[in-house]
Amino acid sequence: MLNLILKKIKEDKIISGKMFNKLDIDELLDLRDEPAFDSEWMRVFNQIKELSCSETDMQIIDNIRKESYLKAYQASNSSEIAGCVSDDFDLIAKAYILSINDWWLNSVILMYANDNFPCGEVKILKAEINEAFSNLTK
Repeated sequence: MLNLILKKIKEDKIISGKMFNKLDIDELLDLRDEPAFDSEWMRVFNQIKELSCSETDMQIIDNIRKESYLKAYQASNSSEIAGCVSDDFDLIAKAYILSINDWWLNSVILMYANDNFPCGEVKILKAEINEAFSNLTK
């Protein structure tokens, strides 16, 4: 599944200019710093950082991080936005590998699947991780 995510990123099927079209980059970054988003992101990050992935999985995850950064930078012309997207995809890929089923993170995945940049208060959609990934890789 991670190889499919990487392929979709490279093909501009997941991260595109539509995601940032007509949006203020500074406002998006401010919304990422709001407690509604930042505290949830850190909660999931802290849950996942204690777990480990295989070396093979980490190589794929590193490629996903790199490609998502490049595509987000190309789409937004912002290294800060690209860093956020790269960090998100690191978290998303690790959650998938480790079978972490978190409704907040799954909702973030669905936002990416719908060409929306996750920020601010995320509407929780009670989707399982496999469902969220299926939507992301359509």
